[in-house]
Amino acid sequence: MVFDIILVDDHQLVRDGFKRIIETSDEYNVIGSYSSAEEALVSSKIQQADILITDISLDSEIDGFCLIEQFKPMNPLAKIVILSMYESALYLQQAKKYQVNGFIHKREASELLLEALKTITHGENYFSNNMMSKLSQAEQALETFNRLYPREAEVFLLLAKGNNVKNIAFELGIAVKTVHSHRLNIYKKFGFTSGFEITKFCLLHGIIDNNDF
Repeated sequence: MVFDIILVDDHQLVRDGFKRIIETSDEYNVIGSYSSAEEALVSSKIQQADILITDISLDSEIDGFCLIEQFKPMNPLAKIVILSMYESALYLQQAKKYQVNGFIHKREASELLLEALKTITHGENYFSNNMMSKLSQAEQALETFNRLYPREAEVFLLLAKGNNVKNIAFELGIAVKTVHSHRLNIYKKFGFTSGFEITKFCLLHGIIDNNDF
């Protein structure tokens, strides 16, 4: 049996590279290669595909997760693999939420892509050891983040983006003393001693990125 695949990545050279890797096996055939989610979603081939391979970050208004969300009702039996430069636990958790069948870092693609395709076409999921290790290491920390009270989470994110206490108080419409109290509680929960540690945590786990500054 030959499995038909569509590729979505905003870099032509990357798509061409993946296509060459995939088609070294007679079991897989790339029937569509698209630079954006929008381009893929209007293609007639999207409903013919057995497997969708996509990046998370795409040079379009629709990112990889939104593409997956719209793709699933159009082709509910297809398998989905994410190939991305992102490796944060937050993105891995999102991938599991969207019931993605495979997740590989792009730097591992040349070695692991065919192995991943073989695994998922045999009915199992494939998350590379590197990805699962990062997820395991971060789960406890992310659980602490997810348990923050709503106001604490707001203060946490504003601190992560480099805001000082006075600015946070103004933005949230609360007293400076209250912000100090929330910050102290956050430090205790995470074992942090500075706002820099909050920023580092958020960048590490994909809660914010460099565009948020």
